[in-house]
Amino acid sequence: MLFLRPVILFLCTGAAIVIFGYRSWHGLGFIVFFLIFALVLESFGNLQIPAAVARVVIAMVQPTTLICVDNVQTFAKAVVKILFYTQAGEYEPLDIPTSCSWAGERNYSDGTTEDTKKNIMFSLNIFYVIVLIQGALYIVACVLEIFSFILRIILVHQSRFRRPWGMKCINQYYSYIFEQCISGGVLSKMNMELTSFAMDLTDSDSPSNQLDGVRMLHSFLKRKNTKALLLFRLSTSTKTLERSISMLGWTAPEDAEIRLLAAKVVVELARSLQVIAIPGSMQNISSLLDTDNQLRQRSPLLYTYDSQEERQRTIADTGNGQEHLDQDHLLHNNQENSWILGCWELISKCWSIPKEETFIEQDRLPLLGMSILARLANCDPNNCVEIGRARDLIPKIIGYTDGTQPKILKGSSLKLLGRLSNTGGEIGIILRQKMSGHPFLLRNLEEVLDDDIEGWQEHKKLAAEILRNLAINENTRQEIGSIQAIISSLIQAFLAQHPPSNTYSDRSLKITAGQALAMLAMESVNNCSTMLKEAGNAFIRELTVMIQDDKYKYVSASLLQNLCLHAQSKFSSSDLTELSGSLRQVLHGITDTTVATKREVLIGLSSQICHVIPEDFAIELEHDQIKETLVKKLVEALNSNTKPTAQCPRIRRVIVEQVIYMMEINSSYATCFDECQMMQALSMVEATPSKVENYRLFMGNEGLMEYSIPLSNLVARAKEEIMHHVK
Repeated sequence: MLFLRPVILFLCTGAAIVIFGYRSWHGLGFIVFFLIFALVLESFGNLQIPAAVARVVIAMVQPTTLICVDNVQTFAKAVVKILFYTQAGEYEPLDIPTSCSWAGERNYSDGTTEDTKKNIMFSLNIFYVIVLIQGALYIVACVLEIFSFILRIILVHQSRFRRPWGMKCINQYYSYIFEQCISGGVLSKMNMELTSFAMDLTDSDSPSNQLDGVRMLHSFLKRKNTKALLLFRLSTSTKTLERSISMLGWTAPEDAEIRLLAAKVVVELARSLQVIAIPGSMQNISSLLDTDNQLRQRSPLLYTYDSQEERQRTIADTGNGQEHLDQDHLLHNNQENSWILGCWELISKCWSIPKEETFIEQDRLPLLGMSILARLANCDPNNCVEIGRARDLIPKIIGYTDGTQPKILKGSSLKLLGRLSNTGGEIGIILRQKMSGHPFLLRNLEEVLDDDIEGWQEHKKLAAEILRNLAINENTRQEIGSIQAIISSLIQAFLAQHPPSNTYSDRSLKITAGQALAMLAMESVNNCSTMLKEAGNAFIRELTVMIQDDKYKYVSASLLQNLCLHAQSKFSSSDLTELSGSLRQVLHGITDTTVATKREVLIGLSSQICHVIPEDFAIELEHDQIKETLVKKLVEALNSNTKPTAQCPRIRRVIVEQVIYMMEINSSYATCFDECQMMQALSMVEATPSKVENYRLFMGNEGLMEYSIPLSNLVARAKEEIMHHVK
């Protein structure tokens, strides 16, 4: 059709010129001239130029035109007879009434007044002037169109389109705008924005247009000045969103490029995307994580060997090697002729369209898929629900934590798993159960923690973060604690000595490893015993030293509190000495700090030290009159925390426990409590119960690790002790 279109247009134009020339001038030369002129111009594919020239010529020569003043119907019939042949192949003679005449002869019917003649001539002059102007404007437009390629090349460079597809897209855009101008008129409202045109191409049913549209969208999203507007339009265009996400599931080899570009577009859209509104979106995103490694991980008893597949893999490997050899050969030749090509490269850099960038490791589909999932999880909790519901998605993500995976894919997988395991609410419980149920996850995390490769601190930090989150579940906490290699690696990372100029990644790894150990030590006698066994005799001493550092105070105090609670029988005499030496620092921290979270963990540690070494605790309270200051701070903390928060839900519980332990070691403390109005503070706690205080910690709005003893029971016991000893 592209070949026949100019031929058909030329034949139609030639037929019109022959009829017009024969009826007007009867000149063969005129007909031949116009046919040659039309043929030359039509060879360039532009029919507007001969049409424009014809308008100018007609306006200048003003050919004879039939003017019928009295009978319009007769004039119409005459025009029809001129334009069409009869069945015999000849023109029928025109039967023009005497009341009509040819305007070119300037003859008028009898009785025509002079004013009428003047009006007719004036109207004809106006008509021909309009035709002349119109033809001249068409000629100017055609001439300008010849040079429009310059503006199109500039637009390609400004849009940063690459390869020949950029020029192809701009040419399509040019034709698209031209059709709007022709069909709608100059003053009509037109959509001339290139981003809208790219979205229209993406929504089309043509594979070629879809590829060009996704290429344009990806190019626009890489520029700051077009990214925000395009993201807003894409977020409000359901059709384009559905089409872009559906492209992620196109697994055919010929769709590799469009799938990759669509994944890059969806990565940018995932920051504000709710996949629940797009059916089948999670399955398409999950398909990005499918690789051939899943088949190679099967048991030899279950793997189906395909000789054809193996032969194709060998051919592909050979082809890649030959390609590299060819490239090296070309590079050698280019270096020899570099002085010749220097000038040409300088000129072509300014005028040529930039080439497509080479796809690098960051452009792999699994990496893009995990980036999409991570941004979806950060965007909306409902997206986490869809991730949890997707079939085999969690196992696919965990599969990339294997030691055989590239570093960048392993890091992306660990980061995504860390985000999913840190999800609150019921969906967080489901996600952590799915993750902990995978048979290879803990083994892979153990390998990550055991790697001594320089620069892998971030991966170790992510692995420790995942273990910390998984340890919320009691069964998983026990399973992790049973793997001594994990406990040993976490202790080594937590107690590692760094130089004064240690980096942020080193400190972050140290804190996260401590958090994981503190979580594993909660409500677990076995894990606490394993930690003391793996760390050696210096573990308690290191923890007491770290309490003095503000960066590690909360983590070390939490871990030491759990060890005192569940493994005090394993403490050696030197461990007890270290605890006694740190007591003064802990008590001063309680009285000096104004941060509720730090005060909570320090009071909890103080109460456990009081329970483990009561004599040393009593001696320390008498030093420098710290007893009265401590009691006042405890009463003040009870009165100021009538509404416990998720950040420190157990602050009133640990204060009540501290009061009970203090009166157990010395009944005389009851008088001090009574003088500082501890009874009134305890009554306030009894009158303002909260469900928040029934849990050890919170993740989102979900309470975790519920206490077996209600706070009201502890308050009743504390009040009873005070009343008994005061009397």
